[in-house]
Amino acid sequence: VAGLAAIGTATSLGAITCAVILAEIARCVAHMSKLQHNGVKVVVYGEVAGSIQGDMERPLRERPRFAGDAAWQAYAGRLDAFGAHLKRTYGITLAYHHHMGAYVESPDDIDTLMRLTDPACTSLLFDTGHAYYGAATDPVPLLKRHVSRVAHVHCKDVRPDVIAKARNDGWSFLRGVLAGTFTV
Repeated sequence: VAGLAAIGTATSLGAITCAVILAEIARCVAHMSKLQHNGVKVVVYGEVAGSIQGDMERPLRERPRFAGDAAWQAYAGRLDAFGAHLKRTYGITLAYHHHMGAYVESPDDIDTLMRLTDPACTSLLFDTGHAYYGAATDPVPLLKRHVSRVAHVHCKDVRPDVIAKARNDGWSFLRGVLAGTFTV
């Protein structure tokens, strides 16, 4: 907890959350220093804890979900603490990448995350393909709601018929990608 003062984080997040934040910060020092040295201004953060995105057998409906408002709040707090540290220490903006098969997948998930996080700490990587696949069959309204938070963009063409089949038939994310949900 004493280390939190050094990174400007309040202790109200709780001991477990503090340990998670400090461990994450410690794990990325070398990489962030390298990015800073190379003049990088934005780093993409994609949550993979509990993600099923690489599991060929698990359908997307089995993706992880936060178990209520307290879990969402705690996660948003950790992201903000990490983002604030990256900005203050390295001058790098954290851009959260919503992704299929992960906690933040759907338009509602993105709306919730943007509502709960601080724009000064957590930005958004807007991914057109994942937005569409995640149920925003028209990603433009979702983008308009959060355009002020967008720090990075991934533009993907999608095959709506393949995405519909993947959703209707309960495919895994990886099976959908291999079947051509995104075009190149």
